[in-house]
Amino acid sequence: MRGTSQVFLWANGYEIQNCNEVAALTVDTNGCVFITGVYNAPATLPYTGTAYFLRTHPDGEISWIKYLNGSLQIGDAVAIGNSFVIIGQSYGPFTYEGETYGITGYHLFMMKIDSTGNPEWTYFDSSKNGFRSNLEVGKTGNIAVHVRQVSNIGDWIWIFDTDGTIIQTKQISTTTGNVIDLA
Repeated sequence: MRGTSQVFLWANGYEIQNCNEVAALTVDTNGCVFITGVYNAPATLPYTGTAYFLRTHPDGEISWIKYLNGSLQIGDAVAIGNSFVIIGQSYGPFTYEGETYGITGYHLFMMKIDSTGNPEWTYFDSSKNGFRSNLEVGKTGNIAVHVRQVSNIGDWIWIFDTDGTIIQTKQISTTTGNVIDLA
């Protein structure tokens, strides 16, 4: 058997206490990596607990780590320029940097975070499920979002502009769809 190797620009490991997962990974226009997931959650799927955001410099060194404190599941993340959008599911309000976000009860959340870790905008929807959701960014910076209804059935595609406003929606299926990814 013949093996080959790849050339890496860098490779790092990061210490997140009792980290359950890396749920999403994306790279911004400057080559900074954004990693998010859940930590300190029970060892059952889907992982539900406090989430972390980790941003690196282009050389892989940590720029910052921030935390969403609550009962959360991470769906996906995507870079837009030097900012990041994250989507997930929350089981009530959560805190980020000392501020409370979200709404009462089970709901989808989306946040756009700038390169310093500050929220640019937020979006919440109690009629949709943010876990197993998908994000993709187009050439104009608009964000395509795939979500399901609360019962995890019925697929929707939303298009958000860069300011966090829904500009188009399309329901793909009410009960039989099973969209896995978005590109």
